Amino acid sequence: MKSLITQKDQIIAQMRAELLATAAENRYYTEQNITDCNAHLEAFLAKLEKADQAPDKQTYLAEAIQTICEQLSTFNAPEEEELPEFLWGFLYNGYTVELSNFIRDVALAYGFKPIPNEIKISNCYLNLAAFDCFSVVLGGDEEENFVRLEYDPKAHQFYFDENPYGDTYPLPLYNVQVNANYSELSLELLSKWKIERFQFLAQYPSDKVWIKAVYDLHSQRVLLDKYQKSWSHIITLHTENGQLKELRPVLYDENGEAIDIFQENGGFDVFPMGINEEGELQGKHMIANTKIVDEKVFFADHRTEWQLYELQNITMQKGKITLTSTEKRYTRDQNGKLLIKKITPISLSYEFKNNDFVLNFIQKVIETIN
Repeated sequence: MKSLITQKDQIIAQMRAELLATAAENRYYTEQNITDCNAHLEAFLAKLEKADQAPDKQTYLAEAIQTICEQLSTFNAPEEEELPEFLWGFLYNGYTVELSNFIRDVALAYGFKPIPNEIKISNCYLNLAAFDCFSVVLGGDEEENFVRLEYDPKAHQFYFDENPYGDTYPLPLYNVQVNANYSELSLELLSKWKIERFQFLAQYPSDKVWIKAVYDLHSQRVLLDKYQKSWSHIITLHTENGQLKELRPVLYDENGEAIDIFQENGGFDVFPMGINEEGELQGKHMIANTKIVDEKVFFADHRTEWQLYELQNITMQKGKITLTSTEKRYTRDQNGKLLIKKITPISLSYEFKNNDFVLNFIQKVIETIN
């Protein structure tokens, strides 16, 4: 208990010291905020001291965790029509790590058991926009059953993004572990007013490549190099049930200028499209009266008139991507009707630049899906 009080006092002292060292016009909290925060933390400690008297200790502790998170949350005044960004900005603005650590340490010290959440991996996403935006999503079959991890290039580790559909709210990860063959990844986090232990289970060989990449970066086995102008700054990669669904890089020249995708060496798109009951192409999320009966992965040759090719094979070696088609080419007639023509399979190759880790990761994903 004494060590927890010391930990709390150190956080409060840090808040006061940084408040005094910050010019008045740049402050986003006040002395009253600090006083309130200290009172909330003391009440949290006092409440947990009575946990052994509760008939259901786990529920009692969970409710206490929810209360303290609500009290310290940036947005904790639901009656406000427009919530000020820095109204009570401790948990999410400035002291996220310190307060998350404290709440978790106190809860575990008094016997809280992290809530298990098992996810059998079916979808993996990489969204890269230089290393300032390097995010990985690991998810299951259910649409909301996923975790988005944001890599911090300065801290050289991942954080959990609690707000994946808007501005990022990064929260710290705890006890990040993998098993020997990278078929399991586990981590703990304090989010949504509870402490959870996620366990991600690989279902396909490519899932293990994703797990290893996350662990190697988070454990600092690998440090990402400084970004070069000619590298592909923007990359989207998606695998689903062990198969490639999407690969979209934006290629750049030596001056760091994006190359127009309609020019020679201007990049490529690999993406899925549905085929509906009328034999027309239809996007998965398109609002339509027709039902998708099949889905295929395509690539486009943007240097010519509109035409799509079914992807038969994709290979990568030393940054060179080669796409090979099936015998089908999709075009449209003058009236916009879809035409499917039989062709001799074609192969298109592109040079793909990035640091060794990113290139090796994408290459290994591609190798495991073929």
